[in-house]
Amino acid sequence: MIKLNEFGSIVCSRKNGEIVREKILEEIKNGNTVVINFEGVEMINHSFADEAFGKLLYDLPVDVFKNQIKFIKANDDVKGIIKMAVAERYRLIEEEKKIAI
Repeated sequence: MIKLNEFGSIVCSRKNGEIVREKILEEIKNGNTVVINFEGVEMINHSFADEAFGKLLYDLPVDVFKNQIKFIKANDDVKGIIKMAVAERYRLIEEEKKIAI
């Protein structure tokens, strides 16, 4: 389990996002389901969400992302920011695929 309140009640910055993404990838590599616990986290920013979760789409198939990463105790604002960051990154990746063809 990754407890995001270790970063404070407001979690931001790409650097923190990179730390979280690396922890997630390590757990996935070891065959584990990853639980991201937002207890005590009031807000995250878009940069953190993109770096931590959006960029995972470069390293993981979408089904692995959906099935092996669980978000718990996130408030509606945090959920919205995560959804937006992941959706934007997914669209960007799909556009990059079209250009590469």
